[in-house]
Amino acid sequence: LPSFSEETEEMFSSIPNRNIPTGSTFAIDGCGFAFYVYKIAYFEHFKRIMANKDSYENDIHLIMHLLPSMLPLQEIHVTTKKILELLMFQHGINICVYLDGKKQLSAKLPLTDEEESNDILDASSINLIFKLDTAAQREQSRMEQESALSRFFKKQILPASFRSGKTRNGSKIVKIPNAHTFMQEFPVPTLLFEEVYHTFH
Repeated sequence: LPSFSEETEEMFSSIPNRNIPTGSTFAIDGCGFAFYVYKIAYFEHFKRIMANKDSYENDIHLIMHLLPSMLPLQEIHVTTKKILELLMFQHGINICVYLDGKKQLSAKLPLTDEEESNDILDASSINLIFKLDTAAQREQSRMEQESALSRFFKKQILPASFRSGKTRNGSKIVKIPNAHTFMQEFPVPTLLFEEVYHTFH
């Protein structure tokens, strides 16, 4: 599966230690999977924005576009679908996903354009099983990150991890941190989990 190094900010593919038989079932934590998708999608988004950083008016304008909240939902959808297709179609793995909530339901990955995928898709389903009360454990961190986001938009106040200063004419300059710092300091996209779960259907 694709992943990335937070130290070098380089993408890499995990090398499996053993062969997994076709038809095996993976039990996956839904929230953990959503964060995994988010990290990969946001990392690519961050690299794309930074590659064109000179096109932004100033550092604050650049930071606004680098906020995780600005990650397009379409990129989350595409990343989720690619990972599921890799597991289900390329490796023939069935998936059981555990989500927060009270209901249980079944879903299938949306059809691809290739007819070959249809036969596999009919035989492969994703079971969505909701867990209870786990979302509450993340509430405190989410509130702190949303507070940081609010301070930035209302007063352009940045977290302490962002080193900033002013030029002689009074313009604010900021040393742009790495993608990991943005993900630590600011909240995930509001509809991250909904978009990932929607893609399961």
